[in-house]
Amino acid sequence: RFHPGFPREKKWIRIQASDEIPLKVIKEIADKIGLEIKVQEDGYVLVCGKEEKVKTFIKRMASYVAGRSRLEV
Repeated sequence: RFHPGFPREKKWIRIQASDEIPLKVIKEIADKIGLEIKVQEDGYVLVCGKEEKVKTFIKRMASYVAGRSRLEV
């Protein structure tokens, strides 16, 4: 679905900020990669940019969550 405010040619992903994945971490990773973010009213964060950067973001978020999981075991 298209979200107003982002160009159609860019790729995007929605991620829900939570205790497991804080908004601060989402913002830091997106900023380092050079992605745009928009915090939505429903607690989700819309992350937008070039396809390869969005893929990099997903990989880094997966690594972050996997790293947290190992610490909690």
